[in-house]
Amino acid sequence: MKKTDMPSLANQRNYHYFACKWQKILAQAKELTPAKAQELVEGLTNTCALLEFSLSDGEQFAHRYPGATATAENLQEVLPQVTELRLLGGALYSKCYYFQTWAASSQEFLAPANLQWVQLLLARFQELAAAGLDFFVGDLVSLKLVSNSQRFGPVPQPGTEFEQQLSLTQNGNGTYHVLTVDQHGQEQISRSQKIRLKPAKAQGILKRFENYFRLGYETEFATDIGQWNLCLKNSQGEKFYLIRKGRSSRRGRQIWCPWCFCDPFQATR
Repeated sequence: MKKTDMPSLANQRNYHYFACKWQKILAQAKELTPAKAQELVEGLTNTCALLEFSLSDGEQFAHRYPGATATAENLQEVLPQVTELRLLGGALYSKCYYFQTWAASSQEFLAPANLQWVQLLLARFQELAAAGLDFFVGDLVSLKLVSNSQRFGPVPQPGTEFEQQLSLTQNGNGTYHVLTVDQHGQEQISRSQKIRLKPAKAQGILKRFENYFRLGYETEFATDIGQWNLCLKNSQGEKFYLIRKGRSSRRGRQIWCPWCFCDPFQATR
């Protein structure tokens, strides 16, 4: 897939995932061969490009916060003042681009002072990206998913299927309902089915939902298409309500798949 054909990855959830992922990678990258170091720098630089970070924003960051790109100490002093993800992303992209393109060796990137600088920036980036995201917490024991094709407009014609409801618990019990509209315009359950899975299989499904939504979820709104609602319940009895109203009018902005839970950065390589 050519870069120009790739869906945009620039959204809050992917920003947050990116910061978490690369902090973990860099924490284990203190001693690498030259080839591995080059591969790491290229990977981080390419990911910055996929997230639409800009070198011009990096220049703006350096201009607005003189000296912050030079040392970790200087960066740490100004980070509380930085509230724009695009500036942080641009600063990181510029730093990576330098080590990929102009530095004598990519291994210079792994010097303690440079790694500390990047880790500080990523920590602040993660903090800002988490704002506005919903996070699931705990061990998931049940879920209820409602998918509704209704949108602003007239009531569906009689017999039209407009909503599906699916529930599942960790012991494998669940239900599936299909709602239609009767002759009087009232909702009715037209089909209903009980679900019985092996507990291990049900728990595997719930685990994937748990892993996905614990990384954060950004609600998106649109007025011209249906929506889905999801209720997740943890072992402490707490309920987490998530909603997605249609797809963003920015087509292709959200490519995380709630069914395969793929890593979007991996999917585009």
